[in-house]
Amino acid sequence: MGDPWTGGGRGWIPLEQCVARPPEGGRRYPLIDHLLEVARRAGDPRGTPEEQLLYLAGLLHDAGKARRTWQERLLAPGRQGPVGPHAFVGAALFAGLAFQWLRRRGPGRPSLRSLAGRPFPSLLPAGLRAGVPASGPEPISPAPPASPVPGRPEPVLSERQVLVVSRDIADHHGTLGDLETEPPWFGYWTPAILAEMDVNGLLRLVRSTDLAVAGGLWPADAADWGRWVDAARSAWGRAVVRLQGRLEAGQADPARIDAGELLRSTTARLIQADRFAVAGLQPEALTPAQAEAAIGRMERSLGAQVPVDEHRAEDGGGIGAGPADCGSGGANGEAMREGRADSRTGSQAVTATQPPGTGVAEAGVSSAGSHAGRHPFDVSGERQRLQAEVLRRYRSVPDAPVYTLVLPTGSGKTLTAMRVALEACLRNGRQRIVYVGPYLTVVEQAAAQFEQHTGLAVLQHHHLATPEAAPRRTAGGRPGVHQGAGESDREAATGPSATPATGAPSPADPLPSEEDRAFLVMESWQAPVVAVTFNQFFRALFPVRAQHALRIPALGRAFVILDEPQIIDPTSWALLTEMMVAACQWWDMQVLVMTATMPPWPPRRVRPHNLSVPVRLPSRYVLEVVDHRTAGERDGPERPGWDAEALAARLVDDALAGYRVAAILNTIADAQVVYDAVQQRLATLRGLSGADREFEPGVVRDGNPPEASDEAGRGRWDRAGRTVRAGPSEPARWDRGEAGSDSVLLVHGLMTPAHKAIQIRKLRQWLDPALGGSTGRPAAGAAPIAVATQALEAGVDLDFDRLYRARPVLPSVVQAAGRANRHGRRSAARVIVFDYVRPDGKDSRPWIYRDAIARDETDRFLTPGGTWTERELDRAVEDFYRRWWERKPGHDAAGPLAAAAAGAWSAVAGLMPFDEGPPRIPVFVPIDELLLEEDRAALAVWQAATLEDLYRLYLRPGWLAGRSQGERRRFLGLLERYVVPVPFELARQVAESHPGRRILRLVDLDAYDRTCGFGPWRQAATTRAGDGEVTALVDIW
Repeated sequence: MGDPWTGGGRGWIPLEQCVARPPEGGRRYPLIDHLLEVARRAGDPRGTPEEQLLYLAGLLHDAGKARRTWQERLLAPGRQGPVGPHAFVGAALFAGLAFQWLRRRGPGRPSLRSLAGRPFPSLLPAGLRAGVPASGPEPISPAPPASPVPGRPEPVLSERQVLVVSRDIADHHGTLGDLETEPPWFGYWTPAILAEMDVNGLLRLVRSTDLAVAGGLWPADAADWGRWVDAARSAWGRAVVRLQGRLEAGQADPARIDAGELLRSTTARLIQADRFAVAGLQPEALTPAQAEAAIGRMERSLGAQVPVDEHRAEDGGGIGAGPADCGSGGANGEAMREGRADSRTGSQAVTATQPPGTGVAEAGVSSAGSHAGRHPFDVSGERQRLQAEVLRRYRSVPDAPVYTLVLPTGSGKTLTAMRVALEACLRNGRQRIVYVGPYLTVVEQAAAQFEQHTGLAVLQHHHLATPEAAPRRTAGGRPGVHQGAGESDREAATGPSATPATGAPSPADPLPSEEDRAFLVMESWQAPVVAVTFNQFFRALFPVRAQHALRIPALGRAFVILDEPQIIDPTSWALLTEMMVAACQWWDMQVLVMTATMPPWPPRRVRPHNLSVPVRLPSRYVLEVVDHRTAGERDGPERPGWDAEALAARLVDDALAGYRVAAILNTIADAQVVYDAVQQRLATLRGLSGADREFEPGVVRDGNPPEASDEAGRGRWDRAGRTVRAGPSEPARWDRGEAGSDSVLLVHGLMTPAHKAIQIRKLRQWLDPALGGSTGRPAAGAAPIAVATQALEAGVDLDFDRLYRARPVLPSVVQAAGRANRHGRRSAARVIVFDYVRPDGKDSRPWIYRDAIARDETDRFLTPGGTWTERELDRAVEDFYRRWWERKPGHDAAGPLAAAAAGAWSAVAGLMPFDEGPPRIPVFVPIDELLLEEDRAALAVWQAATLEDLYRLYLRPGWLAGRSQGERRRFLGLLERYVVPVPFELARQVAESHPGRRILRLVDLDAYDRTCGFGPWRQAATTRAGDGEVTALVDIW
């Protein structure tokens, strides 16, 4: 029979004749060329042991494609029949070599010590560390090895390195697996595999590297290599058992875990080398010259800007320092999980010890918040002072790994952080700026600000981003990114260009479509300035699939701005901070964490350097907590509070008095009921005053809205909500089928992203024509009324005179208050916290803010009848977080991190910033009335005249499969802008499914309200639950 490893079967194809992928246009793509190119990009044959292993991994990662069955498929793509995976072959061959080398030399320390104090070289291959090549794949001279750091061991080959790199080879096209006692090739490997490969050709290839870690020890022939693979199986199991034995020791203290073992550096290098070799991409960095030019443009832009508030020009207190920073909290366009996002916003609240009611006199504000006749405060000058002082503090300590910046909303902290980041790129070797925001709306606004003031192009990455094709380097060019449901692209600003470079394709690989290359640039964050959502940042540090690791190298020597971290779940925050500390230590990354409400910093091994400075801005609002304990405030029999009618009466009265007013409720059902009550009340007033009579608007005097009378102000809390009747016996009724008043807008999470964008744009136009165009104030004559869930807390730059907030938890109160007199142009606004009572007398707050400790600490501070200035509230937040952190159990990061370091990557893989909540079903809403204007051209690209045509393409058998990867992503990105994730019960009632398709289609278009989205269904479900029909939905909502 002969040796099973030396031949037989169907024979093999010489390695020199094997291809990496099907020929195109008569051009062949040799497999050996691809293996050499990936090896060159991944490692260094003359570098550290780890770099040598990565070079070997590059040579073997696609060795399985040399099998005859794979070559037959590649050379005849139409050939039928399964081929099976190929990556396990390279993993087995690699492990067979490496474990023999370990057995001869001893395993060394079972930890990642191969870098000897060289953190960043672990992230990029040799030759790409000293600088980025202008273009092309020409070979780059390896950087000289670094000298060992005193006190640290010499680089050694370790068992863990071998295990990790072997696993990475096996997973380089799939899910990142754990290090288990059985090797990743177990169950696939048979003697017949090598029988159909030119193993001796592979052996000649790897031996030509003359790796120092091999010490001259190589298999004699194919049969010898096969026996080494057999021996590697038992060696693998023993090595994993030894590694797992360290788990118990690491659980005690995260500081005892080797930081390098928490990161997927080797994974990232191998995956990036493979993908970039195919696409011909080269890493891109922000140069000091570009940073210097951007700083100059930013200073000129902010110094020359004189914004005009046309709606209240008499104030004379323009901000002068550019758009305000982006806020946070609440619901999102990113994941469209509004109800669950609401609970994340304030899951970390604690309490204050200050007595209420002491700060109003300090700020010179009367109980009604009046500042009439006050000299306007120079907000522009204060912002400039804050930026200069923060920059001075950074320059005094430019090499700290982590910084914190606490500034109130509207004080310009986003632009301040950007200025610090540019300084770090100019003077401290940072090569990229990565802005991380909680939601799509926040990311889009920050990117727009940065582009406007610096001229640098910003590459955005979120679930709706679709880059323009062909992002090749061009003079003065920039990559285009379709903004999905958010703001449309601004024009490319003149000034320093920072376009992702792609370079020429490798001669070993085909040129992918320009669209595929554009998506690869976006997914790998290969641009000097990148703006991403929390979800994408978490996928970088806690990748699930190999493709997620593509973005890891972009964090090397990057300056990361993490905005609004207070909405991250406590356990996720503890794990994230530990991983960021590890990235700072090993990838030479710097992090600036900024917010108005900073959560505690858990890691003990690194303490952040605080860049915060005292703020001299006057209190822009006064917070008042309604005292519902009085008899007149008992709107329900079960507990005191306001019902929908009582809140609607106050909102309408304020709007008629000239106040721009908003109400933020805790659930979509509550917001829908209040919205209906507001429309009903306006219809009632129309019935009293005549259908053709416009409302009498409030009179604006001295640049400020009039203070409401006792009927519309504080005095109205002394009466219950009343129903005003149109005739002797019957009240006027508002039918949701009618248009309703055009002065009221509803925003919540059961709307498509496109619909929410339409609502927010319209609201911006109402509030400030200078921001949104010429639409201006609502035609009805009353000031605008916004009713929303936490969507208005999520980075939306809106400005109200009065803001009512159903009691949440304290951080959510602060974030909501940031929408009141946001730019400080007027006298102090009023922010009113009240208890909301549903028609059944229940409180929906615990359903959303499920952390009882957070609610308890919030209530300890927000005592009924108290008033607080903005400054008092800001100071109290620190104490809130401290008390909450002391009382809150279960956010220890040691266990998951130790498990991950010991090989159980699944302990942290896929960690997300928020609790995902119950699963939801995506439903496509093909209503052309809600089509964004900028999406009409996108429809035409697919020869679709309507959204319904778009969905038909989605259903057409084989149509998506026939598109390139980039085309599929662009198509699905457009489709998902008109998708609402809904609970199963709702999807079952309103949508139809199709075999093999994840996204359902709305059947009855009237089921989606053009104003309210699926909000009425949510309300109806809650109402029916009171009758015992749909009780399951109550817990979901």
